[in-house]
Amino acid sequence: GVQVTETLEHENGVLHYSLVSKFPIPGPDGSTTLIGGTAFDITERKQAEEALRESEERFRALLRQATAGIVRKDAEGRFLFVNQAFCNMLGYTESELLGTTVWDFTHPDDLEENKKLYDRTMMEGIPFKLEKRLIREDGTIVWVDVSVSPIMDAAGKPQSAVAVEVDISRRKQAEEALQQLNLQLENRVEKRTVELQAVNQ
Repeated sequence: GVQVTETLEHENGVLHYSLVSKFPIPGPDGSTTLIGGTAFDITERKQAEEALRESEERFRALLRQATAGIVRKDAEGRFLFVNQAFCNMLGYTESELLGTTVWDFTHPDDLEENKKLYDRTMMEGIPFKLEKRLIREDGTIVWVDVSVSPIMDAAGKPQSAVAVEVDISRRKQAEEALQQLNLQLENRVEKRTVELQAVNQ
């Protein structure tokens, strides 16, 4: 017997799909005299599969074109998916990143807090936000604002997580510069205060 998918255009012009099973029916002498078969209309299933495929394609296109880094990680933090923006952010290719863990690229000073929050997400399904440093391929640092949300399985248990990672290095540099200016201003004020006190005395 064989099983095939056959198409048939109805009078209204709509193409229908059927899952057809065909099998031989032997005659009295044992040779095949007839062909039997069953057919199940799977048009709705085919349409649903096509709609899902198109939806996934649109979703992938959005992820590829996103300016923020978008990644999916398993329970251990291993990359299952990375978009191009994240690859550009770190200076690695997709094939170089897949299979590695986020911990391989997290700055040592940010590792403990990040792991604690991620483990909680994988245990309790609680999303989190974090500002942390990633180490690029050339050894330089990039600051990112990370939003992590769990992806649940059918039983409602976290099985992986998706993260949106936004480069905030310029903001961090501006904050650091402002902090330095404030320190310089405070030093000048203290110095000027001492000078005025000396003059008054």
